Amino acid sequence: KWDDETPLSSFNILGEEYKPERKMVDDLFDAIDNAARFNDTRRLDELIGDTKGEKIEREFSTKPWSPLHSAAAYGHFPAVKFLAEKRFSVCRKNYLNETPLDVAAQGKHHRVVEYLKEAEKR
Repeated sequence: KWDDETPLSSFNILGEEYKPERKMVDDLFDAIDNAARFNDTRRLDELIGDTKGEKIEREFSTKPWSPLHSAAAYGHFPAVKFLAEKRFSVCRKNYLNETPLDVAAQGKHHRVVEYLKEAEKR
């Protein structure tokens, strides 16, 4: 787990400090994204801990989507709620200029759509 002062790129997946290759940061993104895709909130909590979503998203700013997009696309309400509560951006656009709300609506994931509409107002 990380504090809010140290960049995520200073740690490997196990939280051990070092100067990583970019691949390690990519591996962390993949692990978080896969946990979101599979609705694994326990794993999301292990990977993210107390780190704020906006900090994680800054580290992964070159990625064409966010883990919140993945969870919303699959209609995984628990993962969407977890990530939104961790302050992942509900307004971030993916490579197709879509928000998580847009991808949830395309999949007709009504519960996720309603939750994201409310989250956008906050």
